[in-house]
Amino acid sequence: MSVQDDLIDVLIRDLRALRITLTVDGDQLRVGAPKNSMTPALHKQLTDQKWALLERLKQAESWPESSRASISSARQRIEYLKKSVRSQDNTVEFWPCPGDFWLYDEILYQAMTQDEVRNAVYRQAFQHLVKDKVVVDIGTGQDVVLGRMCIEAGAKRVYAIEVDAVACQEARACVAALGLEDRIHIVPGNALSAHLPELVDVSVSELIGVIGSSEGVAPVLNDARRFLKPGGVVIPLRCVTKVAAVRLPAALAERPHFATMADYYVKQIFRKVGASFDLRVAVRNFPKDHIVSTEAIFEELNFQDLMALEWQNRFSLQVTQPGRVDGLLSWIELSTMEGVTLNSLTQAISWLPVFFPVFDSGLEVLPGERLECVNQTVLSEDGVRPDYRIRGQVVRAFGESIAFEYDSLLYEKRFKNNEFYHRLFDSGPERR
Repeated sequence: MSVQDDLIDVLIRDLRALRITLTVDGDQLRVGAPKNSMTPALHKQLTDQKWALLERLKQAESWPESSRASISSARQRIEYLKKSVRSQDNTVEFWPCPGDFWLYDEILYQAMTQDEVRNAVYRQAFQHLVKDKVVVDIGTGQDVVLGRMCIEAGAKRVYAIEVDAVACQEARACVAALGLEDRIHIVPGNALSAHLPELVDVSVSELIGVIGSSEGVAPVLNDARRFLKPGGVVIPLRCVTKVAAVRLPAALAERPHFATMADYYVKQIFRKVGASFDLRVAVRNFPKDHIVSTEAIFEELNFQDLMALEWQNRFSLQVTQPGRVDGLLSWIELSTMEGVTLNSLTQAISWLPVFFPVFDSGLEVLPGERLECVNQTVLSEDGVRPDYRIRGQVVRAFGESIAFEYDSLLYEKRFKNNEFYHRLFDSGPERR
């Protein structure tokens, strides 16, 4: 399959996620779209890609049923992601981290828009800090969620910056439909090069990754300080990423695999990067009784000051229960203001804890033994998002020590590099 075919398949999936249907009538492309769903940007895409779409849809008539079903699964993914955030379903699952690759589609936007826990902690901060203020919303997304909440909390006006062209068009349509064009001004482009017509009182954003810094929040918010008046306020306040040693639940330890819906996003990440690789793995519904050590701070980001872009952090974990340790788990504690915090380990939200498979086949440990670790955070090849390099040793009860190391890289070049990734990619709903 060519890169062009991949791009057309992604376009078809995204259109169907918007309930826009495409059918072939000879050499004509028939489009059915709900009211207000066809933005100028989407119309241009359809016009530009008409012949490629026609060819791809004609090919699809001879595809196996399973392939056709996978392209029309957007509604299933929407319902699945709603369930994962909002229900009491306790299924433990591996997921990739699409946000680390700035990969957002209609479904992931909806999951964030409908994340009631996340929205509640932001709303509390806005109610205290944005009334009668001028606000910049960095990375607003297609639904302008934070910008709209600021207006509801009494903000004077909002400049909402969005780099993605399609999301920007959707954001404009959203603001227009709500009659807020005079109060929310959509600013297209990258926040690192954007300019505003005035300085603002408050900067708001949700650029937090599954590891606080993993989506590149530090360089973006460092630069965004130029938008602020002296004494300006930044929301969120801080993000602390915690870490502990863990034992995987038996089902994932014996047969690590991605959930069916998660596997879809694994493929999208591989397509975007252009290769299969040992990507970062998150865990939905990780059971807290499988944490086998004390916890420590993996990284701490204070958004009120300029942040280092590269750093080294030492931490120590003391084993608290006997048995097997498979690796490290990290999770975020995000504070939007003092006393208002969410936790990605204990709450069902759109962020998930991250699993680092440090020990290939597990390591038996005893209470009182320690993991002495160093995390070195360095910028990846793109100069914005970081890599994490973990080095350490397990200090045994009788003085013996076992060294270990693990790299969690954004642009990882290796595939099936250790036993964990061999088993992860040799099982699952469909092999790559």
